[in-house]
Amino acid sequence: MGEGPAVLLLHGFPDTPHTFGHQLPALAAAGYRAVAVTSRGHEPSSIPAEGSYRLRDLAQDVLDWLQALGEPRAHFIGHDWGATIGFAAMALQPAAFRSFTAIAVPTPRRFGEELRADTAQLQRSGYILFFQQEGVAERAVAADDWAYLERLWREGSPGWEPGPGALAALRRQFARPGVLPATLSYYRQALDTATPAAQAGAALLAVPTPVPTLGIHGARDGCIGADVFERSMRAADFAAGLALLRVEGTGHFVYQEQPDAVNERVIAFLVRTRGEASRRDLRRALGTGSRGQPATRRRHRRADQRDRRTRPEGRRRSTPGSPSRWSFPLGAARCIDREAPNFAPVLRSSSSSNSLVRSDLATSRHGVAVMALSSAQSRFRLGL
Repeated sequence: MGEGPAVLLLHGFPDTPHTFGHQLPALAAAGYRAVAVTSRGHEPSSIPAEGSYRLRDLAQDVLDWLQALGEPRAHFIGHDWGATIGFAAMALQPAAFRSFTAIAVPTPRRFGEELRADTAQLQRSGYILFFQQEGVAERAVAADDWAYLERLWREGSPGWEPGPGALAALRRQFARPGVLPATLSYYRQALDTATPAAQAGAALLAVPTPVPTLGIHGARDGCIGADVFERSMRAADFAAGLALLRVEGTGHFVYQEQPDAVNERVIAFLVRTRGEASRRDLRRALGTGSRGQPATRRRHRRADQRDRRTRPEGRRRSTPGSPSRWSFPLGAARCIDREAPNFAPVLRSSSSSNSLVRSDLATSRHGVAVMALSSAQSRFRLGL
């Protein structure tokens, strides 16, 4: 959908490409070619004859999609398993990607470390062990008109009501021949650590993510706890920079629960990582006026001039464990790894007096800025 730089979107489990119904038109309207794809095994025609759902092969699928689309480079957005696959794809061929947006699932290697140390997260992730029981899991998931899948959705996003027909479409998809055992194979093969294929996938996850990355998660995620997500996203693991967005009042399907807020944050991030983007491009992408924030710009300019006079050339003023001044001028929602100067997506929240929007910036113990966004409806503008 749309024309412009390509954006590839990949869903997770249990889900379908229709999960991005709110994102595709927004991306197209912002000047992108948005394509949502079906992960292997989620439809009968994509079930591989050799039965491989190894991470290395899943990452290669992403590159094959780009080749089929005739796109040498693309932005990549992945949710759940789509995010896990994205981490591997970024490492497999970083030159093919302009940026990476990981939704609801953090760096797999770090998540594994946190999982072993967090009892509450072990309980949330108990379904992974249940899926290891071949035959038993298939029967339980399909029972009572696929009630297990609906329960996963509702537990992942407490209190959220999926759109009309969403759960019915999910049931139809997983009832198709071979789809359920294929998708459960993702989890079964993920626990293999001994085979050469498993080690090849692990090697992809062992290196820092080499492209600009935006991590998005819901504060009420019932699948991966918000604190676990943030502890698993560490600045040192992102060579080209990391920004985190936490959306209050939402869960695992944050991009469906608050699509307008998430879309505008994502679009601002995508535009900022386009090498050809100008400030005018950024304003146009978010529908902001040409006047922007002149007083704020003047304050930023004066602050930068003061900094230049008082610091060595090329150095940023910062203190350990806190963002640099350039990264977070005047409390703007500008999320950047202070150790990665080449990546600085500029984001600012703007709201009326009664919108109850909250943009709190805090720095985690791993040096990553975390932005908390309220669930109240609001309009977000780019601050330049």
